[in-house]
Amino acid sequence: MGGVVLPIATFRGPLSVVFWKREPPMNRLLLIVLPCLLLVACGPSFGGEQASRWGEEGEGGEGDFMRPGEDCLACHDGTRREAPRFTVAGTVFDSSTAASSAGLGGVTVIITDANSAQTRLTTNAAGNFYTSKTIAPPYAVAVEHAGTRFAMAAPPSTGGCASCHSSPPANGAPGRIYAAP
Repeated sequence: MGGVVLPIATFRGPLSVVFWKREPPMNRLLLIVLPCLLLVACGPSFGGEQASRWGEEGEGGEGDFMRPGEDCLACHDGTRREAPRFTVAGTVFDSSTAASSAGLGGVTVIITDANSAQTRLTTNAAGNFYTSKTIAPPYAVAVEHAGTRFAMAAPPSTGGCASCHSSPPANGAPGRIYAAP
């Protein structure tokens, strides 16, 4: 009867003694597959609080279209090697209560810093915008869409726009950043 020689460990004190035994091919498959399944089932969890906070990695994919409506600077703050550092980043929607899938493309975001230097960004198809340019605080922010300009009443406290402009809103913000179409 054919088979594969697999180690079976017997523990005696602080060191283990390994014995060898022949196993049939089906048992060999189970011995390979079962530990893999356990690793997947018992590995790091991406559910619960983390999933509700960050969303699924597949939402919007990676790159310019990822995770519309979430606080970009939570990851893009310069502390993670895999995430480039942004100074200002967010998403523009078609209403203050829009779903994260309702980002509005083609909106111009205008940031005017303390030195009167102006940075103009255009939202992509997901509604996302971002910059790594140094912006001297305090700065003013406005969005322009279809000939209408919407400006923030006060300077933002952070460049992570969705840290306040979220659903539900935080820190007294009126909801998501939006430009009525």
